[in-house]
Amino acid sequence: MIRVLLVDDQELVRTGLRGILREAFGFGVVGECADGREVPAAAAALAPDVVLMDVRMPFVDGVQATRELRRLQDSPPVLALITFDDEEVLAGCSSAREPSRRTSTTCSPSCSCGTGPRRWCSPSTTTW
Repeated sequence: MIRVLLVDDQELVRTGLRGILREAFGFGVVGECADGREVPAAAAALAPDVVLMDVRMPFVDGVQATRELRRLQDSPPVLALITFDDEEVLAGCSSAREPSRRTSTTCSPSCSCGTGPRRWCSPSTTTW
């Protein structure tokens, strides 16, 4: 079972994600945070396998919370939730994670995903 920490300021979104991330599908929601300020302590206490984090939240946003989380030893990977196409926010998400833990990247001009430079894709389709 993949242990997930949900981070989103909207209760409705967290409820929907809880409904999707069920044990029947191999997931277990081990905790929830409504603000990025809560993330480092929750991650340390709950030891999730992955953090599913909203990028836009009041007070401490997902980008800053990811930076804070990365300061912890053995911090879990973060999957950013974004419902818009904002290059500046995407760049902030990218800079908040460690290069050794890349799960997605901006495309290079030689990327085979077909979206072209400055779009997001799997590292497996990107050649540098």
